[in-house]
Amino acid sequence: MHKLQQYKDKHLWHVIAVVVIVQVVLAWAGMHVYTERELRYRHQIESGLKSNNDRVLQSLAKWRASTLAAAESLMDDRLFAQALSRWLVQHEALVRDDLKPSAQPDGAQ
Repeated sequence: MHKLQQYKDKHLWHVIAVVVIVQVVLAWAGMHVYTERELRYRHQIESGLKSNNDRVLQSLAKWRASTLAAAESLMDDRLFAQALSRWLVQHEALVRDDLKPSAQPDGAQ
């Protein structure tokens, strides 16, 4: 019993050192697992965003192609082209009339 009391302090420090080492290893393992999960979730989110972006770009390209096709079909229509040219000429004349300086009131220069 006397020997046990003699080595009690030494054993206590060994036990404390082992507990601290185990806690450090567990903390490191926890951080490693957390980092791996974070990277995996980030990769999943980035791939989801990329696929959404690709779908939006495809939809935009389809919309642009259909809009250009509609515009080209309007450009091929002679009646529409004549009406548009008359409107543009008329519109341009109205704009020029609005831009002409008006008569200035008396006393103003």
